Amino acid sequence: MPHQKTVALPILPGATLGVMGGGQLGRMFIHAAQSMGYTTAVLDPDANSPAGLVSHHHVQTDYLDADGLKELAQLCQAVTTEFENVPAQSLLTLAKSCPVAPSAAAVAVAQDRRVEKARLAEIGKASGVVPVPYALIEKDMHVSLVDTIYLPGILKSATQGYDGKGQIKVTTKAQLAIAWAQLGKVPCVLELMVPLHEEFSVVLARGEDGNIVHFAPQRNVHINGILAATYAHESDLKPSDVKELVDAAKAIANSLKYVFMTTSANFGNMFSMALLSLFLPFLPLLPTQVLLTNLLTDLPEMTIAGDRVDQELVARPRRWSIGFIRNFMVVFGLLSSIFDFLTFGALLFLLHANVDQFRTGWFIESVISASIIVLIIRTRRPFFSSIPSRSLMVVTLLVGLFTVILPFTPFSDPFGFTRISGYFLLAVAVIVGLYIASAELVKKIFNRMNMS
Repeated sequence: MPHQKTVALPILPGATLGVMGGGQLGRMFIHAAQSMGYTTAVLDPDANSPAGLVSHHHVQTDYLDADGLKELAQLCQAVTTEFENVPAQSLLTLAKSCPVAPSAAAVAVAQDRRVEKARLAEIGKASGVVPVPYALIEKDMHVSLVDTIYLPGILKSATQGYDGKGQIKVTTKAQLAIAWAQLGKVPCVLELMVPLHEEFSVVLARGEDGNIVHFAPQRNVHINGILAATYAHESDLKPSDVKELVDAAKAIANSLKYVFMTTSANFGNMFSMALLSLFLPFLPLLPTQVLLTNLLTDLPEMTIAGDRVDQELVARPRRWSIGFIRNFMVVFGLLSSIFDFLTFGALLFLLHANVDQFRTGWFIESVISASIIVLIIRTRRPFFSSIPSRSLMVVTLLVGLFTVILPFTPFSDPFGFTRISGYFLLAVAVIVGLYIASAELVKKIFNRMNMS
C-alpha cells in the first residue's frame, strides 16, 4: 500500500489548508477555513475559479501537473478535495508529502459507479443501505443481453458523471442502444428507475483516530428530479421519519453499549481464568460450564439493541473512540477480576469448598454479576435512575433465577454442578452487592475523568 502521511496532532488555526478544485464548494470551504483563522490554498486550472479568487494562494495548474502538486504540498499542512472527480492519482501523490482526506482510495471508489455500487452492495447487510438494482453495460453485447427487469431505467456513465451529466433515461432496449451510442459507448451502469418516496442525508466526518461525528439527519426535497431544498431541523421532518432516524441513532448507541459489555467482560473473565489456573490444581470451570456461562450472560446482552437510551446519549453527535473503549475494557475488566479473586478466596479459604462446590459457586457469581453489570454500564447515570427496557429487565431476572436454581435440579449433573449450602449463596450475594456498589463508584469516576 502506498505511503500515506498522517497527522499526529490537531492542525490548529494559523496552518495552511489546501483544496483540490476551485468551484463553489471549494469557495465555501475556503470561507469556512479563513473564518476559523486558517490560511488557504487552491489548486485549479481556471484563473477565475470561485475558490481561487478568494484564497490566500491559488496554484493555477492542471490537476495532474507534478510541479503544481509539489507546490501545493509544500504550502499546506493538509489537503482535501472539492469533488470526487479530482484524479485519485493526484491525491495519492500529495499524500506522500502531506495528509490528504478523503484518501485517494476512497475517492477512487466514488469516481467509478461500478466500484461504488459493488462496495455498497458488499456492506449492505451491515449498513442497511443497498443500491437500486442495476446492470453493467460495457460492451455492445451487454445492450442486447440486458434483462428487461432493469427497464425503464437510467443509463449512467461509470465515470465523469455528476450533477445529472452523463445520464439518459431509457424505457426500451432500442432506446438503450441509442443512449449507449450517445454516451460514446463508455462503460456505464443501467439503473432501474424506482419511485423516490423520501431522500435523507447524513453528513459525517471521521478523524485519523477513528472517531466519527455527524450532523443532524437532513431531508432532501426534489422538484422535477432536481434538489430544491434540504431541511435539517427535526420540526421539518415527518414524525415517522424522526422516529425511524432516532431509532437508528439509538441502535448505534446501544451497539456501543454491547461493545463496552463484551470487551470488559471477556477481558476480565480471561484474565481471571488465566491467572487462577496458575495456582489451582484443577480447572476453575469445565469447558461445558464455560459454554453455559457464556450462553447465559449473552442472553441479557441480546436484548440491548431494543434497550431504552438516555436522552443525553442521542441529543448530540457521539464519538466512537477506540481509546475510550480500550480504557473502559481495562478498567471494568480488572474490576471484574478483583471480585472474581474475592470470590475465589471466599470459596477456598472461608467456605473450604471442594472442586464441584468451587465451580458451582463461581458459576453462580459469574453469571449473576455479569448479568447485573449490564444494568449498570448501560447508562452513565446511576443505574437506578435509568429505566432499562422491559425485555432486558425480564431476561436478566430469568437468567439470575435459572442460575441459582440449576444446581438444585437434576440438570446439574451433566454440567458438573452440585448442591451448595445457604452460606455459599449468602457469600455470593454479599460479593455481588459489593461489586454493584464498586462498579457504580468506578463508573462515576471513569466518566468524569474521560469527559474532562
